[in-house]
Amino acid sequence: MSTIRIYLDIPKQTLLQYYKGNAQSVLATASDGRRIRFPIACLRPFVRNDGIKGSFELKIDSQYRLHSIEPIGSAIR
Repeated sequence: MSTIRIYLDIPKQTLLQYYKGNAQSVLATASDGRRIRFPIACLRPFVRNDGIKGSFELKIDSQYRLHSIEPIGSAIR
């Protein structure tokens, strides 16, 4: 299993596009420069009133399937 670190800053207005059905995935840049796309539904536990902001660690398998996403440190405020 591999670990990828990303930083997200998704404002509330952008997240509303997901709830309206206009967005299904997030495209983020990993700390090593790779572009990572994953389902936005994975972020539901981390949504706050102002959106999502912080660093996260994604665990993926050898076939690039997402197994988990966790906040790093005080990522969630």
